[in-house]
Amino acid sequence: MASSSHLVALFLLLLACVVRMQDEAVVDGEEDDVMEEDDKVIVITTKNFDEVLATHPYLLVEFYLQSCDYCKQLASEYTEAARYLHEEGSMARLGKVDGAYQRALSKEFGIPIFPTLIFFKDGDRKKPRHYKGDHNAAGILAWLARRTGPIAYELDTAASAQALLNKSDTVVLAFFNEPEGEQKRFYLEVADDFDVILFGVSSKPEVFLEFGVTEDSVIVFKKDEGRFVFNKQIEKDELYDFIKMFELPLVLHFSREVAPKLFGDLVRVHNLLFASNVSSSFPELYAEFRAAATAFRGKVIFVFVNIEDPSNEHMLDFFGLTKEALPEIRLIHMENKTQKFRPVTDELSAANIQNFCQDYLDGKLKAHYPSEEIPEDWDKDPVKVLVGKNFDNVVFTEDKAVFVMIYAPWCTHCKNLAPVWEKLGEEFKDDEGIIIAKMDATRNEVGTVQVNGYPSLYYFPAGVDKKAVKHEGSMDLEVLAKFPEEWWERGGAGRGQGAGGGRR
Repeated sequence: MASSSHLVALFLLLLACVVRMQDEAVVDGEEDDVMEEDDKVIVITTKNFDEVLATHPYLLVEFYLQSCDYCKQLASEYTEAARYLHEEGSMARLGKVDGAYQRALSKEFGIPIFPTLIFFKDGDRKKPRHYKGDHNAAGILAWLARRTGPIAYELDTAASAQALLNKSDTVVLAFFNEPEGEQKRFYLEVADDFDVILFGVSSKPEVFLEFGVTEDSVIVFKKDEGRFVFNKQIEKDELYDFIKMFELPLVLHFSREVAPKLFGDLVRVHNLLFASNVSSSFPELYAEFRAAATAFRGKVIFVFVNIEDPSNEHMLDFFGLTKEALPEIRLIHMENKTQKFRPVTDELSAANIQNFCQDYLDGKLKAHYPSEEIPEDWDKDPVKVLVGKNFDNVVFTEDKAVFVMIYAPWCTHCKNLAPVWEKLGEEFKDDEGIIIAKMDATRNEVGTVQVNGYPSLYYFPAGVDKKAVKHEGSMDLEVLAKFPEEWWERGGAGRGQGAGGGRR
């Protein structure tokens, strides 16, 4: 069954791109302590790891599985980055650990999924840093440049400051009249928390003059957006949140690589544009979308989902959209209870998009719950077919208990459960006190249950004050069949009127 953690569950549902250790046959292999390389990538084993750490002060290590498709996709990019570092004579090196063979290392560093990349500095085995950059050669090299360089560059001249600004789309410069002090120390501590953004610091009058600064300030420079000033007394958490607000681009282009940044951001409200980047109307549409985004930095993250990318198909399923109906916009609030919202107009102008987002922030919008039409024969078979439009009417019938499977057609776990659920319906088809039902969550949503993963099984006991009870146990038929009976045996609580047929 999918993870119960909401954000992690959603991430896995949308991307389906990782492999867990239990999915791989693990073995103990013979190994020696020789430090070998595979195309400039150091092959790390339990026996040679200490030597590798001692030899290389900056070491990025990939934990992978040979059966993992995403690990295979990363391999060429990882090798390209390793070759570049070797050719440049860099002190940074790349290594790899086969998680199926080197189980002790995977366990030591708590590797939950593959691939996972971890950075070791100065041989410190106790406090490694998890890699959160892009999974391509350019991203790896940029991340390593940041982590192997200074926390913040000391800028003695205006020219050096301008040179730093030219290196990246996002650069943070701090201006302190006192070259050393508590404010600078706080700034450096905050800067060390960011893996990609470049930071600079200066106390030189020449640099102050170049940027028109007269007092202690921290300025975020964004290419194509301008500069954003923080000129208050530095409190670390407040400064961190301020800089974090500008870490992402104004419009984030969704992909499996950037998804962790999106789901890990402080802003939980996301406005998504679903469109084709090859459509003749796309340039104008994208310009309107981007123009609308400027007013919502730190409030709403604007995301473009390119439907031409096959890996984004799960996103369409999750939002209940079809390619034929696009372009479309959906706003989602990523909290414990995920809610989705849709504009009231199909005209996607900058003004309309801004009004849509502002109406949400002002609490003027109602959540959008898509639904298929109710099938004419929805109650013909032992397993009843629910959609958004009939869910509450069926589930909250006072005189019947209802056991519902909420599923996604593409979900492997759901496909495996489907025949078992049909047998469960057969077992209870003569019992008038209970309904066995199912609902396709990719086409239907309801506000009365929170779906954190597929399949989700909910039991609604009969009675006036119905509350959903989530089944967290085995998917075995015998276990599922006993689940309602366990509730019925509690003094008859939750058993529907007219019950009596029971299991066949």
